[in-house]
Amino acid sequence: ARAAILDICTLIHQLCKRPTHVNELIPDPPSHVAYHDAAAEGAGGVWFSLEEDKQPAVWRTPFPPDIANNVISDDNPTGSITNSDLELAAEVFAIGIILERATTIKHKTVGTLCDNSPTVSWIERMASKSIFPTAGRLLRGLAYMLHNVHAGGVITVHVKGTDNIMADLASRPTKAMATFAPAHTSLTDSDFCSSFNTAFPLPNDQDWILATVPEWLKFNVFETLRGKRLELRQWAAPRELDIGKHGRTTVGSTKQAAQASHPPTQPTCSSLLLLPCGKVSTASEIKSRFSQSPKLSEPLAKSMFWTDITTHDDPPQPNKHLISQ
Repeated sequence: ARAAILDICTLIHQLCKRPTHVNELIPDPPSHVAYHDAAAEGAGGVWFSLEEDKQPAVWRTPFPPDIANNVISDDNPTGSITNSDLELAAEVFAIGIILERATTIKHKTVGTLCDNSPTVSWIERMASKSIFPTAGRLLRGLAYMLHNVHAGGVITVHVKGTDNIMADLASRPTKAMATFAPAHTSLTDSDFCSSFNTAFPLPNDQDWILATVPEWLKFNVFETLRGKRLELRQWAAPRELDIGKHGRTTVGSTKQAAQASHPPTQPTCSSLLLLPCGKVSTASEIKSRFSQSPKLSEPLAKSMFWTDITTHDDPPQPNKHLISQ
């Protein structure tokens, strides 16, 4: 209870600094989309911008051994970290990369595809009923991140695990090793990105670039998975930027972006992108996956709107009963 009150106090101070814009409460169709996945050995995924001329990015990060060894499984029933906690951590990583790489995130909606049902439910409600506090702490941290940059919210939709091929490969180092370098003992990030380009070629001769999770965000997520409660203020990016303006590339991606031989073009509804399985699709089809989200549901039809109600020219008569009192 004390921890919850402390978080509420932080939110009160934060909300006193500025009003919350309606575009932060009612999301539009997503402007940026990510597919992500997680397992005990790591998290990974890909990111597309549906509005900006940004190169698609692939990312991956391993979980530290102590976290991987504390995941609940048949061999480790006494662990304190669930697989859904890891999937939610991957969601936070994916959104963190978008906030880092997107040129403008103010009032922009982020869409993610996830193959873990609890994570989808948690993001939809921004609440967790888990017996462990980990998921709730990650959700509060994510909400604070989004509020600090005036983002327009997050929409997470379920995707079948068998279709989430690109994110699955990015999240599992051993699987990537077996797929891309079976005869070697290691797979560098550069070799992984090169092999990913070959396995999942982008339309229009674009190239994947490798993005990395910001170090401050990895620290926050790892510490939360270890059972620590962080102050909400720690979930704000440590640097000071103009509100809603992001564009600083993540570590390790600047050089690759400069060397890209085929810069991307401004996306349109007919722009070609990849589905989670790696098949070519259009931006409009990808957006349509989020149209059935409860957050984008339209209100019920009404007989008339308040703007259609006729108003009288004569001023209202004063209430004599109130005046007499």
